[in-house]
Amino acid sequence: MFYNTENLYDPFNDSLVQDEEFLPDGIRHWTYTKFKQKLNHLAKVIIALGEWEPPAIIGLCEVENRFVSGKLARDTPLKPFHYQVVHEESQDPRGVDVVLMYREDLAREINHRKIRIVFPTDSNQHTRDILYVKLLLANKDTLHVFVNHWPSKFGGLASSESRREVVATTLRKTLDSLLCIQPSALIVMMGDLNATPEENCIVNFMEAPNQVCSKKESSLVNLTQTLSKDEGTHKFQGEWASIDQFIVSKAFYMKTSGLRILDGQMHIYRKSFLLEKDEANMGFRPFRTFLGPAYQGGFSDHLPVFIDLGVNINLEASK
Repeated sequence: MFYNTENLYDPFNDSLVQDEEFLPDGIRHWTYTKFKQKLNHLAKVIIALGEWEPPAIIGLCEVENRFVSGKLARDTPLKPFHYQVVHEESQDPRGVDVVLMYREDLAREINHRKIRIVFPTDSNQHTRDILYVKLLLANKDTLHVFVNHWPSKFGGLASSESRREVVATTLRKTLDSLLCIQPSALIVMMGDLNATPEENCIVNFMEAPNQVCSKKESSLVNLTQTLSKDEGTHKFQGEWASIDQFIVSKAFYMKTSGLRILDGQMHIYRKSFLLEKDEANMGFRPFRTFLGPAYQGGFSDHLPVFIDLGVNINLEASK
């Protein structure tokens, strides 16, 4: 599962980051009571998505620090599922990071590291790191997970596209190094890419097409492309867009792989309690925590996405 939490901040001041608006006396009047409600909202989504069997692996973004992710794992209805938290501080000016959580009864961490993004034209510009976590599932299948939150389109598409291209290039080089050593590596890349699947940074820089055989030289498949055009995870100016994505390695489609992707696609978790009427436009929009600085008491301005992994039955039968 991947979920953009929409500013999961604690209400305490951190002098090292720009978190002033998320303080009790800040513009958003962010209190501990609102923080606790936010945690319980997120826990509700996670449990409901798994139909009372929460996901084995969860990627999150817009998380301020390890404290808030730890509170989510251990001080909400998620506590009985014993989620372990993997987090690294990034250089993002606002102090938001990406996080990975995994159930210790279903997975075990082998190692992890952060992948720092360096912009060659401006070394003073910073964004979220990519979090890489190597996991062992059910004590037999190794899974390489990359959690992402690419630069936003703030300032316009043209001025921000180059920043996403740098992130895409950095990630692609990392994946190529991994695949060079282990061509059959099971890789799951998830995140808010702030770009749609057909944009240049994903198609050409990440080389992540939408079909397994559409580009033979590519080792990646973008599962987001299976969605119809009227679906999306984020709504802006009345238009839905699928900017929260899953990109996987082709190894999942090999007969020798221990895991496969059920249905071969990504799903958007689009339940009624996560939506509200879009008064300015037609239809619905995500029921968010804030609308501008005004507190709404909702869940997030994004919808969560997920994939189902299953054991390759053909491989198991041949053993």
